[in-house]
Amino acid sequence: MAINSTIELEKIVAKPMWKTVLVELVDSEKLDPWNIDIAEISEKYLKKVREFKLLELHLPANIILAASILLRMKSDSLKLVDDVPVMQEAGDSGELALSIPTLEIAGRVMPQRKVTLSELMSALEEVMKDVDARMVPAVVIPSEPVKFEMPAFDIDERMESIFAKISASPEMLTFNSLLEERTPHEKVQTLLPL
Repeated sequence: MAINSTIELEKIVAKPMWKTVLVELVDSEKLDPWNIDIAEISEKYLKKVREFKLLELHLPANIILAASILLRMKSDSLKLVDDVPVMQEAGDSGELALSIPTLEIAGRVMPQRKVTLSELMSALEEVMKDVDARMVPAVVIPSEPVKFEMPAFDIDERMESIFAKISASPEMLTFNSLLEERTPHEKVQTLLPL
């Protein structure tokens, strides 16, 4: 099992697509590609996906999508077997009335025959295209560059100005006395040269 799964793993890693997995499954299980039972192939495909998960492989989304589509095809192809029609008494006349279920219009009708591998892959591709078409593309809002103008600030000039104030004063100065204005911007521009 380990050698066989290593070979399969190398093939899958080389090209991890749902088609490759499906073709490998048909080949490894010796299934007839001209006569594929949807119920059987979907079960085996799902088993293969579970094996990949147990091996802790990162599965591409299209492999998971193909598995879900195969399961949907399987569920659509299986017929619900009804029991024998229920007979009801019609009342006083003594006749039995047959209960007839209402008919519903089916959407896409899956063929009741087995399908070929190419038909199956074409059907899967068609459904995947429909899924891709339904996906809403992400709206990309073009960002324009932010225009930001820096005010002219010469730190050397500001250092000389502050040094001149400190040198000219005979007594000790507080930081607030060095400020020309009491704005946060002015406080930063006074603190930086110190």
